[in-house]
Parts: sequence; C-alpha cells; structure tokens
Amino acid sequence: IAVTQNILGIAEAQEPAGFSIVPNPGVQSQLVFGEGAEESGVVRILDLTGRCVRELAVPAGTTHLSLPTELPAGPYLIRHVQGGSGTASYWLNRN
Repeated sequence: IAVTQNILGIAEAQEPAGFSIVPNPGVQSQLVFGEGAEESGVVRILDLTGRCVRELAVPAGTTHLSLPTELPAGPYLIRHVQGGSGTASYWLNRN
C-alpha cells in the first residue's frame, strides 16, 4: 500500500471563480476580480442572519473593490451578482 497524500484537519475553502477577498481574515479587505468584472453587477454583504448590511455597485471592468471598514468585526457572506448569476464567499472582518 502506497500513501500518496496525508490530509489532516479540514480542507481550506477555495475562493469561487470570479473574485477573491484579500486579506481574509483581515482589516481593510478588498474584493479582487481577476481580469475585472465582466459586466456591471452588485456586491451584497450579509451578516450571519442573512440580513443584507451593505450593497455596493460594481461597474463593468472593476478590478478592486474596498469592503466597508465601518462594519463591526465578525463573519460575513459576500455575494457578487452579475448577469443573473452569482458567486459567494465568506469574509472574516477584523476591523
């Protein structure tokens, strides 16, 4: 029997295609859209109850978008919607 890989603990979540959050967890985090947002859309920031606490417009071609610094520290769901579809990722705000 050959062991080719040892995995301990929980695998880290991978960022969805389309954007990443840097730093995460972090202070003064930004969304980074690989080659730019393909078309205009919106980013919704939801708290753990599912309540939308902020909504940000994302113009087509946007490459970076700063996340709000005035939100209380804690976990949030970041949802980017454009062209009828969306992707989401968790963000741990340490502000």
